[in-house]
Amino acid sequence: MRWFFPVIAVYSLIFLSCVSWPEPQPDAISPPVQQEPVIQDPVPAESIPAEPVFTEPAPDEPAPDEPVPDEPVPDEPVPDEPVPDEPVPDEPAPDEPAPPPVHPVFDYSSITEEVRNSTKVNIRELIGELNGIIRRGDFNAWVSRLDESYLARLSSREFLDIVSQTPKLRSRGEPLKDLEDYFINVVIPSRANTGNRVDDIEIEFIPAEEKVLAFRTTSNGRRERLYELKNIDGTWKIIN
Repeated sequence: MRWFFPVIAVYSLIFLSCVSWPEPQPDAISPPVQQEPVIQDPVPAESIPAEPVFTEPAPDEPAPDEPVPDEPVPDEPVPDEPVPDEPVPDEPAPDEPAPPPVHPVFDYSSITEEVRNSTKVNIRELIGELNGIIRRGDFNAWVSRLDESYLARLSSREFLDIVSQTPKLRSRGEPLKDLEDYFINVVIPSRANTGNRVDDIEIEFIPAEEKVLAFRTTSNGRRERLYELKNIDGTWKIIN
């Protein structure tokens, strides 16, 4: 039981302390401390940028036009002075063949008596030259007096074979080989007995066929045709 009394004493002390101990009062709210404003040093006026002031033009005064920069004016091309053309020589260039000469066309239909007589003289002179060519046996000169179509016909194998069948040539035992063989064995013998007097040769014009016939009269009075001629590019050629 000894321990009972001390416990009672302790609880009594605790009870008494709770009754007599004043209740704590809430802390009084302290008034707010007013902060003093901080006065900043004024900013110097020089550091504040001045705001731009826009001045509007007066209503009765037009706003000035902004200057337009002058554009560079291109230089006008100076026209080249015309260069006179150099005269072109009429002569052909050395490497170009010269054009063939233009000869007047022999008009068989309207030939005058004067032209007719002069033509007869020219043809008689031509026949005289042919007689000399044949007597000399100049084959190339004789060929130069032939028309191209007539030359082609005499050179053909068909024509040479026909002539080779004549009695005089058949005795040779071989046909004519070429045109030169024909000239030696036919042309030269046929003109061997032709007279040298060209004045006796008759000239006859055939305008419809554009040719001239040359005749001679033999000793027995027979009229023999020597040549058929045609004026080609101003030169008389044998056409038959």
